Amino acid sequence: MSVLKKALLAVLVLTLTAIMLAAAVWQTQRGLQKQALAEQRADAQATAPSVISAAIAYGQRVQLTGEFDSARQILLDNQVRDGRVGVHVWTPLRLASGSVVMINRGWVPASPDRQQLPTWQTPDGAVSLHGFWTRLPRAGMAVANADCGAPQWPARMVYPSHGELACLYDAPLANGIVQLGADAPHGFARDWRLAGLTPSRHFGYSLQWAALTVCLWILTFIAWKRRDRSPIKR
Repeated sequence: MSVLKKALLAVLVLTLTAIMLAAAVWQTQRGLQKQALAEQRADAQATAPSVISAAIAYGQRVQLTGEFDSARQILLDNQVRDGRVGVHVWTPLRLASGSVVMINRGWVPASPDRQQLPTWQTPDGAVSLHGFWTRLPRAGMAVANADCGAPQWPARMVYPSHGELACLYDAPLANGIVQLGADAPHGFARDWRLAGLTPSRHFGYSLQWAALTVCLWILTFIAWKRRDRSPIKR
């Protein structure tokens, strides 16, 4: 193998190695983060809920009292449960302080006809709820929702940001969402899990990337040796 070919091969192998090792490290970090979140939620489950406030950290159990704003609800679109397509019903809860907290009440099935809205009930008057305070869910890729204005309610949205939600209401909106507790009233189908892959899946992918890196170096070594041992053609 000529010096130039060896140099090009070395550059290619080192580049691929850097990419695959970076992927392995990222998957490991994500797995550790998910593991920490799962442990945090398990710990929170064993403690009494706290009254929601600006000091509450994500992942904590919270309790709230307020009134649902049934006129301006959000439908988180394209949510699949048990092989069926539906939506998550997000209902704003107005607190006594005047601020608004978004409540994810769970999943309801959607009709194949996009013009036909799902049906659900929202109670009037004061309600007391509890659940987990968490970040707004995010899509794997950035998505754009309709411009802020006067949408048709209930508004179908795809992973809206806090800014996109805040402009829809005439009161301060907390930056996050409450996943309604499994035994809390006024909810629908819900089985809250960590979004995305489980920690074990992340660790499995990390191991795969590491194994691919080892295989790459073994194949490169074999190819390198074979080239060096090949007879010179005359």
